[in-house]
Amino acid sequence: MEEAFFNKDFWRQLVAVFMGAFLGAFLGFGSALLTGACFGLRRRWTVARTTRQVIVREAIDNLRTAAQIDRLTRKTQQEGFRLVYTSKSRPRAEVLQQFMTAESLAALSEEEAHSLMVLVPQLSQLDERYENWEQLPHSPGALPPIQVEGNRGTVTYWEHATELFLYEVAVVANNLVKLLVRSCHHAAGRLLDDESKEVASKLGDLTFGPISNFLAGFKSSMIKGNEEIDPKRWLVVWEHDWPECPMPVIELHVQRD
Repeated sequence: MEEAFFNKDFWRQLVAVFMGAFLGAFLGFGSALLTGACFGLRRRWTVARTTRQVIVREAIDNLRTAAQIDRLTRKTQQEGFRLVYTSKSRPRAEVLQQFMTAESLAALSEEEAHSLMVLVPQLSQLDERYENWEQLPHSPGALPPIQVEGNRGTVTYWEHATELFLYEVAVVANNLVKLLVRSCHHAAGRLLDDESKEVASKLGDLTFGPISNFLAGFKSSMIKGNEEIDPKRWLVVWEHDWPECPMPVIELHVQRD
């Protein structure tokens, strides 16, 4: 009886049962891992797409605001500060701040994530600096003149503060343009609103990577005297205000109706 029970067929069946159980468990675990990986990749792709759409939209709006602030501040300066022209629009960091999460930053490229982390506090500080600049005419007492290094000599405190503020506007706007270009590139045509699509469509001739074929900045006039001027490279700007620029220029500013 024992010999009949422990025959070769018995062992074959026993091995088959164990192998089936092992393979079933292995395949089930592998399937779960694969499903989890696919879900993770899909979520990361969705987070990246959503974050880039917000970045592009906010960069466009903040650049439009920066251009208006720059224009009105210069108008105040050119008219001798007799009247202060200010903008109702303000630099805005709050929306981008909501995407400063580990998940959103991890879904972006390293350059995008770094630029975003730099820009959010810069936008907040620029808003504060603008309020301070507006309050200068109301400061109590006479503000002393400022001695500036170089050939400019002595200037009023108001003039000096305005020059510093305009420099800060340019720095933030430069960074906004650079982030806008990178995010449009990585979005790869998956932007939603028409204005974002129009801006992205202008960048088709650009190449990215270690050897890119473009420079990016706020206004074309700001590269005057720059050693990096190269007639063979594109200059990508928000506003093209230097018609004699020797570089081919891509202006990202979109006129609104």
